[in-house]
Amino acid sequence: MSTAPASDTVTPVASLDDLLHLEERFQAVGRTQGERDGERLGVEEGRALGRQRGLDIGLELGYYAAFATCWSTLIARRPENFTARATKTLAALSAALDAFPEDNQLSVDALALLGRARAKFKAAATVLGVARTLAYMPAASDAAPSLNY
Repeated sequence: MSTAPASDTVTPVASLDDLLHLEERFQAVGRTQGERDGERLGVEEGRALGRQRGLDIGLELGYYAAFATCWSTLIARRPENFTARATKTLAALSAALDAFPEDNQLSVDALALLGRARAKFKAAATVLGVARTLAYMPAASDAAPSLNY
């Protein structure tokens, strides 16, 4: 009962010449298996990295959109407290966010659009006098009270 060897397995040695080239045969089989496994793992790793980077960009743009919406609402309620420049800067930020594609388009330079949105956000934050950083959680030293006893 003999079975045909798989393409990535070493076939039995039939002669002395085959023994002389045994190392090359094992290297060729290992190279074939390694290339196949590396390609598969590379695709999986690339997808995971793409998902993570997409999530990071989405969170950043969502923060900018919430910032623009919140401040635009405040300006609409009390326009006398804000300058025309603040309104114009927030409108430019909203336009930059609207220009960012919601799907993956190869013809669009997403990094350039992201850079533009970042610049508009920085300008709006400066005009409004708002800190440009987002802190989800306090630092460990701030969260824990100091105990002296």
